[in-house]
Amino acid sequence: MAEDHGAFTEWFLNDFLLPSGKTIMEEFYSAQFSRLTPEERAILEAHMVGYTSVYEIQEVFEGKGFRAKDLLMGGELEIREVSGSRQFVKWDIITARVYTVNGISKIAGPTTQMVPRDLLDSLMGFLRQEQEVFTREAGKEGWPAFMKARAYRIRHYFSNLPEQKRVFHTDEGHQVVIARAEHRIGTLREVIARFEKEYDFMIDEVKSGKEAKLSWIKRGPSKEWPEAVKLPEKGLLIQSKMLHESGKLEWPVLGTISIMSDRLTLECLSRERLERGNKRLKEILGDLIEHTEDSFQNVDEAMKKRAHSGPEKEPKVSRHANLLVQAQLTRQYQDWTDAKMPALNGMSPREAVRTPEGRQRVHDLLKDIENAEERSRKEGRLYLDVAVLKKELGLE
Repeated sequence: MAEDHGAFTEWFLNDFLLPSGKTIMEEFYSAQFSRLTPEERAILEAHMVGYTSVYEIQEVFEGKGFRAKDLLMGGELEIREVSGSRQFVKWDIITARVYTVNGISKIAGPTTQMVPRDLLDSLMGFLRQEQEVFTREAGKEGWPAFMKARAYRIRHYFSNLPEQKRVFHTDEGHQVVIARAEHRIGTLREVIARFEKEYDFMIDEVKSGKEAKLSWIKRGPSKEWPEAVKLPEKGLLIQSKMLHESGKLEWPVLGTISIMSDRLTLECLSRERLERGNKRLKEILGDLIEHTEDSFQNVDEAMKKRAHSGPEKEPKVSRHANLLVQAQLTRQYQDWTDAKMPALNGMSPREAVRTPEGRQRVHDLLKDIENAEERSRKEGRLYLDVAVLKKELGLE
C-alpha cells in the first residue's frame, strides 16, 4: 500500500540507524549543513526529532486542521492538516508522525493510519509490551526513543490481526440472515380480511386488488418470545421499528410481507423469526395458505450482491419523516441509558455513573457513540446529538 510505503520511508530516513550510528537524515544534515538555509535547517531538525505516536482527535477545524491528544506522551497539540480536517471526526484514533516547525505542527508525509476505536486498548497494550522489550534490549527508556526505533511495529500489529467478521444479531439475540419464505394463497380479499383482525400485522398498502404489503409487528400474539437467548457481548444489533404517526409509540418490526396475485412472500432477519412467522401465517390464514419453500442468505453474500448491482437511488425523505426518525434515534439511545451491559459489569449507564470508575467507563462508551454519530453527520446522514445522552446521565 502507498500509505505503508510512505510511513516506512519516513521511518527509514529519520529513524533507521546506519553503521555510523546516525540516521540518513542526520548524515545529510551534517554533510549539507553549510549549504542549508535557516528555514531548511529548522525543517530537517524538526523531522529528525519527530516520532510516530497514537492520537485521539479532540476537535476538528474544517478546512484548517484538528486538535489531538497524544495518548502515549500525554498533552494536546493543534495540527495543521487540511485534508485531515475533511477526513477525521471527533474521537477518531490515528497513528501519525508529527513534526513541529516554528510552533506549527504538521503530519509528516503519508504516515497517518486510522485505528478502529474498539482496537485501541489492544493496540496500547501491545505497544506497552513492545516498549518493555525494547527497554531491556536497548537500555533506552521513554516513548520517543521506542517509537523512533520501532514505530514499524504498529504496522506489524495490524498485519497480524486475525480476520474479524462483524456479528449481526436481532433483538432476540439470533444471528442475522436474510430469510425468505414463499407461500401460495387464496384470493387477496379473503387474505386481507383475515389480517385486518390481527393486532400483530399492519396493512401498509393494497393496490389494484392483486398486490399488498404488510408489516409483521412485535406486539399482541407476537410480542413475547419464550426462547431466552443471551445477547452477544460483541456484535451489531440490527433493529427495524415502526413509528406511530404521533411519534410517541414504536414497535419492532419482525418481518415484511409482499403479496403478488396468488404469491405471498415473508421476509425476516433470522431463521427463528421466519420459522415463527410461518407458523403465525398458518394460524391466521389456515387453508388459505400453502407453504412452498424457504431460502436463506448470509449478510456478507447479501452485501456483495447489493454492491455488484450498482448504487441505488436514495428516496426523497420529507422533513416530517426526518424528524420522526430523529426522535426514534433519540428514544433508542435513551433506552440505552437503562440497558444492562457486560462492558459495565452488568450495570446500566445510569447506574454506572454513580461511581468515578463507572463514570469514566460510560464516558468512554459515549465517545464511541459520538464518534459514529459525528461520522454520520459529516457524511450528511441522520445523526444523534450525543449531548442529549450526556444531559440524561448528568455528564455535561
